[in-house]
Amino acid sequence: SGSSARGVAAAPAQLRALASLVGRFTPSSRGMAALGIAFAALDPARAPLLIECGAVQAILELACDVNEEPEAQGAAALALALMAGQEELRSTMLAGRALPALEALLSSRNPDAVRCAACALAEVAAHAEAPARIVQALPPPVLVMICRSEDQVMTSDGVLIASLISCPMTR
Repeated sequence: SGSSARGVAAAPAQLRALASLVGRFTPSSRGMAALGIAFAALDPARAPLLIECGAVQAILELACDVNEEPEAQGAAALALALMAGQEELRSTMLAGRALPALEALLSSRNPDAVRCAACALAEVAAHAEAPARIVQALPPPVLVMICRSEDQVMTSDGVLIASLISCPMTR
């Protein structure tokens, strides 16, 4: 139980370190740090800490870098998809650069990054102010690409996004 208490106390320091590492060193280390943040995002109780330590902003910055290595993009996209499923984190993402980040990830060479970005965009589209912002921020070919994908998961995300942006009152 003593080591358990230390683990809980160390969590904020560990998340701050991961948020810092997302923007540093090699693509591999940035990707591993992003995976650590994705893992932390699985626990809704950690949402305030992820916001406080700058992890959301760090992941958005990593995702916006179109020159980033595909593996790091995949990790960033996974983190965003997991964060987008929680209202508090989704709101923070939208207050930041969520849409440019997701647009960048949707053009990644990493198919997992593209799939996770489409999933995150579908989650973001459910946010009250998001549909109008999505229409303004993302060019129509991006949305068409998601809807016409051969990947069934992406196609269903695309249909959901299209329905939310075309009929926002149905939410």
